[in-house]
Amino acid sequence: MNPDPILLAVRRPAACRRLYVLVGLVLFGGRWISPAPAAEGSGLTVHEWGTFTAVSGSDGVLLPGLEVEEAPLPNFVQAIDGFAPLTKGFDRPVRNVTVKMETPVLYFYSPVARPVRVEVAFNGGCISQWYPERAGGEILPPPADPAASTPPVDFAVGHQGRLVWQVEVLAPGASDPITAPASWETPQWPRARVPGANRVRGPKGGSAVTASGAATAGGPVVEGFLFYRGIGNLPLPLVTKAAGGGLGLDNTGAQPIPFALVYEKRADLPQGVVWWSGALGAGAHVTVPLLRNSADLAAAPVLTGALPRALERAGLTPEEAQAMLATWRESYFERDGLRVFWLVPRAFTDRVLPLAITPAPDRLERVLVGRTEVLTPDVERQLAGEFAAEGGKSRVNDRFFRAYQARVAALAPPAP
Repeated sequence: MNPDPILLAVRRPAACRRLYVLVGLVLFGGRWISPAPAAEGSGLTVHEWGTFTAVSGSDGVLLPGLEVEEAPLPNFVQAIDGFAPLTKGFDRPVRNVTVKMETPVLYFYSPVARPVRVEVAFNGGCISQWYPERAGGEILPPPADPAASTPPVDFAVGHQGRLVWQVEVLAPGASDPITAPASWETPQWPRARVPGANRVRGPKGGSAVTASGAATAGGPVVEGFLFYRGIGNLPLPLVTKAAGGGLGLDNTGAQPIPFALVYEKRADLPQGVVWWSGALGAGAHVTVPLLRNSADLAAAPVLTGALPRALERAGLTPEEAQAMLATWRESYFERDGLRVFWLVPRAFTDRVLPLAITPAPDRLERVLVGRTEVLTPDVERQLAGEFAAEGGKSRVNDRFFRAYQARVAALAPPAP
């Protein structure tokens, strides 16, 4: 049987083992410092993957309203403002969220057990959810008047997130079982586990499974990775503009984008097609024709292994690349829309998400994927018609409903 091309030959991870971490520069008390140098021959390696998601209008403007999560998290995950289903960890209003930092996970590879401290900041955003429990980080101030309505957290005015973990990386082959209650896990959660990575023990206070199989709270947790995600407002180096049956891609950053892929899935393209893939040098521009006639569609390639190969070239292991794509399979490939996947330049990642690990690893790989959902002029006209006819009710449960709402409002003619 031929594999489904949309899944890019992604295999579901076979077993749960262990994962973790990152390195670079880190912000402490407002000043930049370098992490301590790794001990020669320590053997510690850390790999990270994650996604920056944005929705772009046809003119390249990033749209607000991205505080709604796409895939729910298990309720053992910690959140900055109390467990808040569907709102990325915020149980209070937010405003001007244009970027979602989705599911970075950190994997640790160590020949020995060792304590590890991890600190990551988010310049321009809030690290709003994490697992296992953190040792420190940003705390939202309580409302000045608890009886009054809470003012929104406005990300347009700037934000500085921070997260600290103090965990123990277990020895290779450690028998400590993963403690997350399987009955609480969402479908995406176990897909992130990879064989070969060390398991990690977090502090007390998490939900775990007892010997009888029942879930309990308060004990230390063991998982195959460190997990975090958040929301923010920041410019991205890739700008997309759709017009005249084509899609313009501009790398406005100072570093090359090593790989980008333009993908579309819709009713008449049920398996999805790749309109273009390639690299974008610093300052480069590419115009990608979005072909429409039957002959062009027949010749357009479906998804192949190009994306997982690009992830591996960027530093992930094959198992990690497969875990990432399996985790995001539904959102990346199985929902209609025009989207661009692009490898985030490492310098951008280190600047936006500065990371320090103690002891410093011998090697740190950070592979973040940008995912830009693009609204074409045709889609914008369709949205305007729907909102004019019924207020957008048919899309109220869409993960990007608030972004659509903002775009329709921005394109509406001024009132007479």
